[in-house]
Amino acid sequence: MCIVMVNKVQSVAMAFIIGAGSLWGTMGVASRYLLEHSVIGFQIIFVRSLITSLTIFIGYYFLDAGKLKIELKDIWMFIGSGVFGLTAFNLCYFNALPTLSLSMATVLLYTAPVYVTVISLVVFNEKMTRYKLLALITAIFGCIFTTGVVGNGDGDTVGIMFGILAGFFYSLYTVFGSIALKKYDPITYTAYTFLLAAIFTFPTSHMTELCYLSSKDILIPVCLVLIGVLFTLIPFFMYSRGLRDLDPSVAAVLAYTEPMVATVIGFVIYGETIYFSTIVGILLILGSIVLLSYGDRIPGMIEEWKAKRRKEGKREATEEAT
Repeated sequence: MCIVMVNKVQSVAMAFIIGAGSLWGTMGVASRYLLEHSVIGFQIIFVRSLITSLTIFIGYYFLDAGKLKIELKDIWMFIGSGVFGLTAFNLCYFNALPTLSLSMATVLLYTAPVYVTVISLVVFNEKMTRYKLLALITAIFGCIFTTGVVGNGDGDTVGIMFGILAGFFYSLYTVFGSIALKKYDPITYTAYTFLLAAIFTFPTSHMTELCYLSSKDILIPVCLVLIGVLFTLIPFFMYSRGLRDLDPSVAAVLAYTEPMVATVIGFVIYGETIYFSTIVGILLILGSIVLLSYGDRIPGMIEEWKAKRRKEGKREATEEAT
């Protein structure tokens, strides 16, 4: 009975993670509409960050105000995650969207775990294992196939560069997060990360211009609210809820539904061609994430399986003898 209950709990958690990834994968539709109608990346990031940070601050002021307290000496963590992470990767992603397919832009964003591995090796002196090395090589080939260097891809060179940079800056968001989360709650980290992003992007958000554009096209404010609520707040809470009952490595693999959903949406809504090389690239990058998440556990899993087989063999031999 206990095992069944655990499986049910984990199934719900997996559904939350997959749902979060699916919502993130859909965000490109609203973002592309905004970019095609003269809304700039700074404006999207500002509104998205403002909605997210204000909602969390107001909500947790009444629910648990203690989670909104930080020490001033730690503000560098949130500047790193909010400015050099969140703002930078979003700007690069929004610059990649107009010239790349949804699938290519999103898949390149998901090369972030590879950059995290490299940064961890250099900055945190983490050990390079054969599985990490294999994951890096697999991810590189995944990028080559996804961007069309091998195959029939149709990626624009500038767009590809922005896509690669988006993945790099996304990794900084993760790295600063791993530092901050050793001391602060995920709610605290998210609230201040988005607050710093909102403060940084406000001077270049040209709100007067955005208000004018919104008065001419009602879909612009609708898309902005969707990005802030449906594609940011809701999936964040879904992902956080899923992490309660799942290993982070499992969550990282399940969240790869984002580029897969983006690929399907690109094909269905925009008529984007899905090349065989793109599919190979997506699978290779997924493989690299799986290797990074589970690679170092493989020897232990093999030994555990061998021990189980030996135990079963001894039990069978005993039963035959009797």
